[in-house]
Amino acid sequence: MQGGTRGGFTYAFTGAPTGDLTQGLGGSRVSLVCDPNLPRSERTFERQFRTECIRPPGPLTDPSDTLYQGNSLGDEFIALGFVNHDLVLFKNFGLTGGRSVEFRLEAYNAFNTDQFTAVDTSAQFNFATGEQTDPNFGRTTNVRANSNRVVQLGVRFRF
Repeated sequence: MQGGTRGGFTYAFTGAPTGDLTQGLGGSRVSLVCDPNLPRSERTFERQFRTECIRPPGPLTDPSDTLYQGNSLGDEFIALGFVNHDLVLFKNFGLTGGRSVEFRLEAYNAFNTDQFTAVDTSAQFNFATGEQTDPNFGRTTNVRANSNRVVQLGVRFRF
Protein backbone atom coordinates (compact mmCIF):
# COMPACT_ATOMS: atom_id res chain seq x y z
CA MET A 1 0.00 0.00 0.00
CA GLN A 2 1.11 3.50 -0.70
CA GLY A 3 -0.81 6.58 0.35
CA GLY A 4 -1.01 9.72 -1.73
CA THR A 5 1.22 12.67 -1.03
CA ARG A 6 0.02 16.24 -0.64
CA GLY A 7 0.35 18.67 -3.50
CA GLY A 8 -1.00 21.92 -4.80
CA PHE A 9 -2.50 23.52 -7.86
CA THR A 10 -0.95 25.81 -10.43
CA TYR A 11 -2.61 28.01 -13.01
CA ALA A 12 -2.19 29.98 -16.21
CA PHE A 13 -4.31 32.53 -18.05
CA THR A 14 -5.38 32.46 -21.69
CA GLY A 15 -6.13 35.75 -23.41
CA ALA A 16 -4.26 37.76 -20.79
CA PRO A 17 -2.71 41.15 -21.53
CA THR A 18 1.07 41.31 -21.77
CA GLY A 19 2.96 41.35 -18.49
CA ASP A 20 3.64 38.81 -15.78
CA LEU A 21 0.39 38.06 -13.94
CA THR A 22 1.62 35.24 -11.70
CA GLN A 23 4.03 37.23 -9.55
CA GLY A 24 2.99 37.82 -5.99
CA LEU A 25 3.58 36.77 -2.41
CA GLY A 26 4.93 33.27 -2.91
CA GLY A 27 4.44 32.57 -6.60
CA SER A 28 1.63 31.07 -8.59
CA ARG A 29 -1.30 30.30 -6.26
CA VAL A 30 -4.92 29.68 -7.13
CA SER A 31 -7.86 30.82 -5.02
CA LEU A 32 -9.77 28.08 -3.20
CA VAL A 33 -13.45 28.57 -2.37
CA CYS A 34 -14.01 25.14 -0.74
CA ASP A 35 -12.16 21.90 0.08
CA PRO A 36 -11.10 20.38 -3.28
CA ASN A 37 -10.63 16.81 -1.97
CA LEU A 38 -13.24 14.21 -2.87
CA PRO A 39 -13.83 11.10 -0.74
CA ARG A 40 -12.15 8.06 -2.31
CA SER A 41 -15.56 6.55 -3.10
CA GLU A 42 -16.45 9.56 -5.31
CA ARG A 43 -13.19 9.72 -7.28
CA THR A 44 -13.31 8.66 -10.92
CA PHE A 45 -10.84 8.63 -13.79
CA GLU A 46 -12.30 11.93 -15.05
CA ARG A 47 -12.74 13.61 -11.64
CA GLN A 48 -10.09 13.26 -8.94
CA PHE A 49 -11.00 16.45 -7.04
CA ARG A 50 -13.61 19.21 -7.00
CA THR A 51 -12.55 21.42 -9.89
CA GLU A 52 -15.30 23.91 -9.04
CA CYS A 53 -13.39 24.78 -5.84
CA ILE A 54 -10.42 26.18 -7.81
CA ARG A 55 -10.76 29.76 -9.00
CA PRO A 56 -8.28 32.13 -10.62
CA PRO A 57 -6.48 34.50 -8.28
CA GLY A 58 -7.49 38.14 -8.21
CA PRO A 59 -5.44 41.32 -8.23
CA LEU A 60 -3.62 42.07 -4.97
CA THR A 61 -4.79 45.66 -4.62
CA ASP A 62 -7.00 47.04 -7.40
CA PRO A 63 -8.29 45.76 -10.76
CA SER A 64 -5.49 47.51 -12.66
CA ASP A 65 -2.81 45.72 -10.59
CA THR A 66 -0.68 43.20 -12.54
CA LEU A 67 0.28 41.17 -9.46
CA TYR A 68 -2.11 38.25 -8.92
CA GLN A 69 -2.18 36.08 -5.81
CA GLY A 70 -4.54 33.36 -4.59
CA ASN A 71 -5.13 31.92 -1.11
CA SER A 72 -3.92 28.33 -1.61
CA LEU A 73 -0.89 27.06 0.30
CA GLY A 74 0.32 24.35 -2.09
CA ASP A 75 -0.66 21.30 -0.03
CA GLU A 76 -4.44 21.11 -0.40
CA PHE A 77 -4.72 18.15 -2.77
CA ILE A 78 -4.10 14.60 -1.56
CA ALA A 79 -2.70 12.75 -4.58
CA LEU A 80 -3.33 9.19 -5.64
CA GLY A 81 -2.17 6.20 -3.69
CA PHE A 82 -2.50 2.55 -4.59
CA VAL A 83 -2.93 -0.92 -3.15
CA ASN A 84 -0.96 -3.73 -4.72
CA HIS A 85 -1.60 -7.39 -3.87
CA ASP A 86 1.31 -9.79 -4.34
CA LEU A 87 0.64 -13.48 -3.60
CA VAL A 88 2.91 -16.49 -3.28
CA LEU A 89 1.63 -20.05 -2.99
CA PHE A 90 3.99 -22.97 -2.58
CA LYS A 91 3.94 -26.62 -1.63
CA ASN A 92 6.86 -28.80 -0.55
CA PHE A 93 6.88 -32.51 -1.32
CA GLY A 94 9.33 -34.60 0.68
CA LEU A 95 11.27 -37.31 -1.13
CA THR A 96 13.54 -40.05 0.18
CA GLY A 97 17.09 -39.34 1.26
CA GLY A 98 16.43 -35.78 2.55
CA ARG A 99 15.48 -34.50 -0.89
CA SER A 100 12.38 -32.43 -1.67
CA VAL A 101 10.59 -30.72 -4.52
CA GLU A 102 8.93 -27.34 -4.11
CA PHE A 103 6.27 -26.01 -6.51
CA ARG A 104 5.72 -22.21 -6.46
CA LEU A 105 3.14 -19.84 -7.92
CA GLU A 106 3.97 -16.12 -7.57
CA ALA A 107 1.49 -13.43 -8.66
CA TYR A 108 2.48 -9.75 -8.60
CA ASN A 109 -0.46 -7.31 -8.74
CA ALA A 110 -2.61 -10.42 -8.52
CA PHE A 111 -5.94 -8.63 -8.98
CA ASN A 112 -4.60 -6.59 -11.93
CA THR A 113 -5.50 -3.25 -10.36
CA ASP A 114 -4.77 -0.07 -12.34
CA GLN A 115 -2.27 2.15 -10.56
CA PHE A 116 -2.62 5.74 -11.68
CA THR A 117 0.24 8.06 -10.77
CA ALA A 118 -0.53 11.54 -12.07
CA VAL A 119 -3.44 13.98 -12.02
CA ASP A 120 -3.64 17.21 -14.02
CA THR A 121 -3.51 19.91 -11.33
CA SER A 122 -2.64 22.78 -13.68
CA ALA A 123 -5.69 24.99 -14.10
CA GLN A 124 -6.08 27.20 -17.13
CA PHE A 125 -8.43 30.17 -16.90
CA ASN A 126 -9.81 32.60 -19.46
CA PHE A 127 -8.52 35.98 -18.29
CA ALA A 128 -11.65 37.90 -19.28
CA THR A 129 -14.28 35.52 -17.85
CA GLY A 130 -12.39 33.54 -15.18
CA GLU A 131 -13.81 30.30 -16.60
CA GLN A 132 -11.82 27.07 -16.53
CA THR A 133 -10.69 26.22 -20.09
CA ASP A 134 -8.61 23.04 -19.68
CA PRO A 135 -10.77 19.92 -20.30
CA ASN A 136 -8.16 17.67 -18.63
CA PHE A 137 -8.03 19.60 -15.35
CA GLY A 138 -8.78 17.15 -12.53
CA ARG A 139 -8.35 14.04 -14.70
CA THR A 140 -5.98 11.13 -14.20
CA THR A 141 -3.18 11.44 -16.75
CA ASN A 142 -0.68 8.61 -16.22
CA VAL A 143 -0.57 4.93 -15.29
CA ARG A 144 2.33 3.49 -13.29
CA ALA A 145 4.78 1.58 -15.45
CA ASN A 146 4.72 -2.19 -15.01
CA SER A 147 1.40 -2.14 -13.16
CA ASN A 148 0.07 -5.17 -15.04
CA ARG A 149 -0.32 -8.61 -13.46
CA VAL A 150 2.75 -10.85 -13.57
CA VAL A 151 2.51 -14.58 -12.81
CA GLN A 152 5.53 -16.84 -12.34
CA LEU A 153 5.65 -20.60 -11.90
CA GLY A 154 8.66 -22.31 -10.43
CA VAL A 155 9.97 -25.69 -9.36
CA ARG A 156 12.87 -26.17 -6.94
CA PHE A 157 14.60 -29.49 -6.35
CA ARG A 158 16.58 -29.72 -3.10
CA PHE A 159 19.14 -32.46 -2.60
